[in-house]
Amino acid sequence: MIPGALQQAVTLAVANRLGGTHRIVRIEPCGGGCINRAARLTLDNGLTLFLKWNDCAPPRMFAAEAEGLRLLRKPLVEAGIGLRVPEPWAHSERCDECPAFLLMEDLIAASNGTDTNGAVSEQADHILAQGLAAIHRFTSDQFGLDHDNFIGSTPQVNGRTQSWAEFFLERRLRAMLSLLAKRGALPKRVASLAERSLPNMGRLLESVTALPSLVHGDLWGGNVLKPPSGFPALIDPAVYFGDREVDLAMTELFGGFSRGFRLAYESSFPLSDGYVVRKDIYNLYHILNHALLFGGGYMAQAEAIMSRFA
Repeated sequence: MIPGALQQAVTLAVANRLGGTHRIVRIEPCGGGCINRAARLTLDNGLTLFLKWNDCAPPRMFAAEAEGLRLLRKPLVEAGIGLRVPEPWAHSERCDECPAFLLMEDLIAASNGTDTNGAVSEQADHILAQGLAAIHRFTSDQFGLDHDNFIGSTPQVNGRTQSWAEFFLERRLRAMLSLLAKRGALPKRVASLAERSLPNMGRLLESVTALPSLVHGDLWGGNVLKPPSGFPALIDPAVYFGDREVDLAMTELFGGFSRGFRLAYESSFPLSDGYVVRKDIYNLYHILNHALLFGGGYMAQAEAIMSRFA
């Protein structure tokens, strides 16, 4: 199930963290999404850890994820808010027979399923909203990040800029369109439409005056764990410093977030005028990424959005 070389690397990582020698006594396969394999590990001292690995991971994919987790944890720890983010323990690139991997704190016991306990769900929504607001209040003097990372398996360019409009058009939309073109998945009519619509989107984004906020970057429902304890958790980040509205926009894209969450967030950190227009621009990035990864009707959806701004 887990390659022997990987078990040896994990055992060494645990020894470096805890001291002494600890054996893995149980391996429980877990859903790792469509990109990675994953398992929950139980050590001989009863501690459980979560392991992700991938034989074909791009260089630094897990290193970037570990750094993203650390960045998200920082404002939550400082604010003492109950929203959780798993602590990364160790990561490595592929080496000989050992695949690339990321070992982290176990939050798998938290279920992605809908909680039937109304009071607990309400509490989780409030904690998620307060925690996300705390993350968004953690700001930088520039948009972007000091290193590139990934959104899923797609490379995400984060070169820093002072202009939000420039960052989102060049580092997000044009970068994603370029990836689609290189793969031969960008129809000429859509490329032409993009050239007409993106300048108009840029002019709209020039009105954004907010400071660059730390954002999760891939905030769909599957990246939020909702445990029965009422303490939700964020996983699988694609972090950078940007307009915090990108996270709120994505919560509307695929569903999975309650009205209670949204009301709790806005009571803590109200959104600015014009969000209802900007959210479609922000979600275009994710729709183009889905067109890159999955094809299907996502390109038509992207085309419809761009048509409104052409």
